[in-house]
Amino acid sequence: MRALACLLLLTGLVACADHTWTRTPGPNTTTSQEKSQAYRLTAAPGPAPTGHVLKGAVFQASRDAGWTPADVEAFSAHLPRRLNGCGIALDPVLLVFGATESEAPGASLVLRFVERIEAGADGTIGGRAFAGRTPPLALIARRTGDGRLYAPEQTVAHEVGHLLGLGHTAGGIDLMSPRGCLFCKFSAVQCARLRAHPLVRPRQ
Repeated sequence: MRALACLLLLTGLVACADHTWTRTPGPNTTTSQEKSQAYRLTAAPGPAPTGHVLKGAVFQASRDAGWTPADVEAFSAHLPRRLNGCGIALDPVLLVFGATESEAPGASLVLRFVERIEAGADGTIGGRAFAGRTPPLALIARRTGDGRLYAPEQTVAHEVGHLLGLGHTAGGIDLMSPRGCLFCKFSAVQCARLRAHPLVRPRQ
């Protein structure tokens, strides 16, 4: 079954999450609350050639929300593949595991993994992006309003798309659909916009 899942990964339909990231110790960081443990997540090379690269991404996870490094890896396993499909490589990501409000000096963008996100009448949502912040910030929720765990699906890539200038797709079915899409990718037009974003640089 495991071999089948890894084989299906080549079609873009199934994630083989433990083959996506390699986790190594990173520099310890000190926050106003506590000393945080840091890791570097290195993505496995994708099948497509990449002429662009996204550097300086930082993930922050909260112990209070019940996250573990393995949870973060599972929730974000699709991100390197979806960027690779646009010709964009993802440089090693710094995962700061500890205080939610830990600082991220030098980060190009930040993904903060939290317990839940309040969102009006429908209770909670899986993610929310604040592209206008410096650095741009996205929140990724672990639980719904009634306490159920979110499926990791593709929320991380969807919110990174927002941080890199993409809006929701009106009436289409792709990765930026507001309802989410389990197997979707970025469209060719979306990929071109991602490559043109100032945070995505041509390879030197």
